[in-house]
Amino acid sequence: TRHIHNILFYRGFLLIFTAVNLANVKMANETHSIKTISLLGAGLCLGALATLIWQTIERSAAQLWFLIGMILIAFFVEVTFRFIAGREINISRN
Repeated sequence: TRHIHNILFYRGFLLIFTAVNLANVKMANETHSIKTISLLGAGLCLGALATLIWQTIERSAAQLWFLIGMILIAFFVEVTFRFIAGREINISRN
């Protein structure tokens, strides 16, 4: 189970870091950063994530359910929070 926890940690980290990089691409003007660097970081994170997923499929495809479950739980928590708080998801920037 230690191996599963390590894989989940790395996948989760890569997903979050990808999202942070993509958010910075969108907000580059406000953060005074270079979009290309954040886009490159997001691409590298996605590549590393794809490699981890491929390796997991080769070793034990059943472990992918942990990743799918983690993503579904995070989505459910976010939707529940938005519903309870009455907040809308606003992805457009002017």
